[in-house]
Amino acid sequence: MQTPTFLEYLKSTSVSMQPSKDYGLFIENLHRYSDFIDRWGHMTFVIDAPSAEYPFLSRGTSRTLGHAVEALKEGGAEFIATRLKVPNEICRVVMADQFQFLKENRELEEGSVRFRMGLPLVDANGKLRYLSQQHGITHKDSAGLPLGYYGVVNWVEGVSKAKIFQQIDVYDQELHDWKTVSYKEFHPDIDEDKLLSKREIQILRFIAEGYGSKQIAGKLNLSLHTINTHRKNMMRRTNSLNTAGLLAYAMSVNLI
Repeated sequence: MQTPTFLEYLKSTSVSMQPSKDYGLFIENLHRYSDFIDRWGHMTFVIDAPSAEYPFLSRGTSRTLGHAVEALKEGGAEFIATRLKVPNEICRVVMADQFQFLKENRELEEGSVRFRMGLPLVDANGKLRYLSQQHGITHKDSAGLPLGYYGVVNWVEGVSKAKIFQQIDVYDQELHDWKTVSYKEFHPDIDEDKLLSKREIQILRFIAEGYGSKQIAGKLNLSLHTINTHRKNMMRRTNSLNTAGLLAYAMSVNLI
């Protein structure tokens, strides 16, 4: 079946869909750059949250996801959800973090917030793909929750097994740059008691005994920088906000 042109697709969706908002401006902007987008082969999308349908999908969608564009047009976000290889508990954490952040920061304009994610997905051939997604919000409801999203998805070729992560960024108007305000990563294929290396567990046990980084560096004949790097990596992989959270994690998996 021949892939429809952008204009053909736009015409079909404008007739068959009734989204909760007029996405004309977003689609017009995407149309303006559609030749560039399609040349790179990435998936670019606009999604209507209440209906879970896509008012726009770029022609790079099929190459990126390994599924026909028609499958997404018919199945919407629910089709993607059934193909993602992400445990339900991680999905709940990720979505809860997004909604909680947006509720607590209603004053932020839609264009000043972006979400970055790394996700594994099973393609039409049953093979695992690792996707990198970045998306923003088209508009929000009175509670500050998103009614629509737009974004881009890249297929990280050659990688089939990697961490799942979510990063929330806010645009700093003074610095004219994005600032990360939240980051979490998950390793569902690794047992929790094996998430940390032997060296990190060794350092963690010294921390539990009350030793500071400088003292631990002396005991292990390592630099202070190396110890602090290990501490940061441990907190990042276990999603701990501080040392107390890191120790609580260690106790929960019987590392200390």
